[in-house]
Amino acid sequence: MNTNAITPRSFRGIPAVALALAACTFVPLVARAAAINVGDPSFEIGAAVQKALGNDSPIVAPWVPGASWGYPYTPAGVATGGLYATDGVYMAYCNANSTLSQTLTDTLQPSSVYTLSVDVGRRSDLDMPGYSISLYAGTTLLASTSGAGNSIPAGTWITATATYNSPLSVTSGQALKIVLGGSGVQTVFDNVRLDATEVTAPPLAPTNLVASPGNAQVALTWTAPFGTSRYSVKRWTTSDPTHVEIGTPSGASYTDTSAANGTTYYYVVSASNGLGTSADSDAISATPSLPPSPVNDNFANAIALPGDTGTQTGTGNNYATLEADEPNSGASNTVWFKWVCPQAGSFTINTSGSRNVDATEWDAVLGIYTGSAVNALTPLGGSPIDFSLPGGYEE
Repeated sequence: MNTNAITPRSFRGIPAVALALAACTFVPLVARAAAINVGDPSFEIGAAVQKALGNDSPIVAPWVPGASWGYPYTPAGVATGGLYATDGVYMAYCNANSTLSQTLTDTLQPSSVYTLSVDVGRRSDLDMPGYSISLYAGTTLLASTSGAGNSIPAGTWITATATYNSPLSVTSGQALKIVLGGSGVQTVFDNVRLDATEVTAPPLAPTNLVASPGNAQVALTWTAPFGTSRYSVKRWTTSDPTHVEIGTPSGASYTDTSAANGTTYYYVVSASNGLGTSADSDAISATPSLPPSPVNDNFANAIALPGDTGTQTGTGNNYATLEADEPNSGASNTVWFKWVCPQAGSFTINTSGSRNVDATEWDAVLGIYTGSAVNALTPLGGSPIDFSLPGGYEE
C-alpha cells in the first residue's frame, strides 16, 4: 500500500478530493534582529551643533570622547580625504590613541545574539595606524574587533563587526556600552549600529568543517551556526574509534596541538547554547606530518655561493637532518653550501645575523671543510674563522 496517497472518498456529502502527501523539510524559525537605539549613530546631530558654533570638535553627547576627537565638515557631495560619509554628511575622526564611547539605555538580555557594526574609513591622503570597536555590558567586555589601517584600501570604507552570544542567564541591569578606538591620525568612523536577536532554540550543526594539517598539529575551522555560545571538538582514530572531546572553543576555530605526525585523525564539531546542543558536523580527517627538509639538507645538494665576496642568506636549518658519514661539527641538523676559492688569499666567513625562516635568530655552528665528498672532507676550522686558501680550492 502506498502510504503517501489517500483514496478519494465522499464524507457527509463532501465531494471526494484526491490528496498527496509530500515529504517536508522543516527549517528552524529565526527571529528577526531588533535594532537597539544608538544615540546620534552617524554623528549628524553633534556635528550640526558644533558647526553652528564654528567648531569641528570635540564630539558632544551622547558620545563621550577622549582626546582629539572631532567631526570633519563634509557637506553633501564633498569628500574628506577621499571619503564620503556612509550615512548622512558627517563622520567622526580621531587624531590620537584614544576612545569614543556611548552608554546605552538598553541592558544586556539573556539568550540573545548582539551584533555591533561600524563603518571604518581610511583617508586617501593620510595613513591610519589602526582601529577597534568594542561592546561592553557595564565594565565587562563582551566582544571586540580590531584591525590595522593598511588592511583598509586608501580612500575606502569597511564595515567592522563584533558579535556576542549571551548565555541563558545574565546579571540584570548591565547597561550596554559601545567603544570606538583610534590609534592615530584620522581614524574615521560612521554609521554605528547595534542589533539584538533573541535565541529561541539550540543551534544547528556547524557546517563547512575544514582541517589543515601541520607539524604535530591540525588547525580546524568551520562556519558558525546562529545562536552558538560554545563548541565541542571531538577526535578519534581508526585504531581507537572512541570520540574524545579535545576542546571547547567559543569561536569557530580550534587547533589540535596534541596530534602526532603520521597518524590520521577524524574530527567532528557540535554547537551549543543555553537551550541545547546540536548534532555533530560532518566528519573530516587530517594527517599531520613533519615539513620537508631544506633543499640543501644533504652535501650532494649544497647551494653554490657565487663570487669572491658578498652576503648569502640561507634558509635556516629548520627540519634539517644529519646524513651518514657527515663530519661531527657539533650540530644536530645541518645544511650545506659550497664555494670555489677564486684566488689565493685570506677570506672571512661570519654567521652573525643568521636567522630561521620565521625571522628568529639561531645560534649557528659553522664548520668549514675542503673536499668533494661528504665522507672525504678535510676540516679547516669553526665559526667565526679567517683562513687562507690557494686559488681553485672547493670548500
